[in-house]
Amino acid sequence: MAEPIPEKEIEGAYELPEGWVWVDIGSFALFVGSGITPRGGKSNYLENGIPFLRSQNVYPDGLHLDYVVYISEDLHNQMSRTHVEDFDVLLNITGASIGRSTFVPPSFGRGNVNQHVCIIRFKDYVDSAYISSFLNSPFGQDQIFATQVGVTTIPSPPCSLV
Repeated sequence: MAEPIPEKEIEGAYELPEGWVWVDIGSFALFVGSGITPRGGKSNYLENGIPFLRSQNVYPDGLHLDYVVYISEDLHNQMSRTHVEDFDVLLNITGASIGRSTFVPPSFGRGNVNQHVCIIRFKDYVDSAYISSFLNSPFGQDQIFATQVGVTTIPSPPCSLV
């Protein structure tokens, strides 16, 4: 179990149900990292290929792919650290859409993210839809803007790790 955080250390913390504790979201993450924009920027965008997700694709109700751009297979392979996987939580970390979050739906296929989007990959027992909903909630947004650096705090029900 992750190390609990005292409520007094959390901006706007509310009383949790009995047995629940506040923990850093990072304590359940396998990977947290932002994407990159390849050298040459927009000149790398193609008509088809591997989806290259940007902040304008990340919305609370899911990925909006109307204006998705694509990168080549070779470039995608060079950017292996920023490949998305099913159930990854995506969080916009810069610009006017900072804090907007969604998760990669199952069977999305291959994809990559640019530097404005953070990938948060969780252990199997974490529900990415719940985490994304939490991050988009008023309290989650308050935590994102209060911390600006570091890891967001979430309530965690009691659980046993096997």
